[in-house]
Amino acid sequence: MRIAIILVLAACSESGSRPPCTPVPLARAEVWGGQIAVDDEFVYWTEHTPRKVVRAARPGGPPATLADLGAMTELQFGGGMATANDTLFWTALSSADGQQSVFATTSQGATSPVVRGCFGPNLVGDGDTVYAVGCSEPRLLTIRPDMPAAAPLLPNFAAGLVAGGGAAQTSIAGSLVSVALDGTITTILPQSFLIPIARHGDTIFLANNSQVLSVPVTGGEPELVADLPGAVDNNAGAADETHVYVRVFAAGGIERDLFAVPRAPGRSPRFLATVDNLSSFTVADEGLYWASFGASPRGGVFRLDRCAYE
Repeated sequence: MRIAIILVLAACSESGSRPPCTPVPLARAEVWGGQIAVDDEFVYWTEHTPRKVVRAARPGGPPATLADLGAMTELQFGGGMATANDTLFWTALSSADGQQSVFATTSQGATSPVVRGCFGPNLVGDGDTVYAVGCSEPRLLTIRPDMPAAAPLLPNFAAGLVAGGGAAQTSIAGSLVSVALDGTITTILPQSFLIPIARHGDTIFLANNSQVLSVPVTGGEPELVADLPGAVDNNAGAADETHVYVRVFAAGGIERDLFAVPRAPGRSPRFLATVDNLSSFTVADEGLYWASFGASPRGGVFRLDRCAYE
């Protein structure tokens, strides 16, 4: 069995109660699909055996089962996870009928399917609404806890997905666009062929092979943020006030390199870790969370505190 490899090149000192600057395992579990999300209080993920939705208080509380899905043995976890208005949304494929569903789990653990269909690898949220793009037909799925799910048609299939300000941003036929809840499409960058990977405030971050670029949500000329030593995965990204977080495909194998890219000019990207079976990650005030899929010790949920890269 291949053992998970985590290499952290960061030498940080501890002072007082400051946590160590190395990955902290929150759960060593069979985490398939690598779904992970955070809100103001918790970090969430799904576990495969037995099937359940789990949460832990941030930054390092003990894992607790939020929803026991033991009877739903046909579910194959995968795809995205996002929160909106105290509700957790996640996707799973049913081996019984081959249908993919987006499920909602409330803060009390009540779980139910919201909509069925084929959706891309990302669920993203802006606090009020969760978005996904269709993979069998060009649609934008919009879900709000207080409204029925809707999936208006798009003019073409979409690539990449971020959200903010009551709209989703994606790339359609090579153009970066913003799609409002009513389906109105506004072009941000025409024919740029850049894929959105993260958004923070009014800035969208884009991937182009080994490059990370930025552009205001209102449009303008893209600016280079960093050029990394490998291809940037355009299905994953996160951003906060100080950094953009990306995963870079390692040469061969199934490892993925995690980088923290400073937003301030003149600072170099910081290599964080090489993780076997890295599948999903997200950022919070205390640092970076990620999930690696498979059975333990491969599978698990980890936190890397900010002292490792700031």
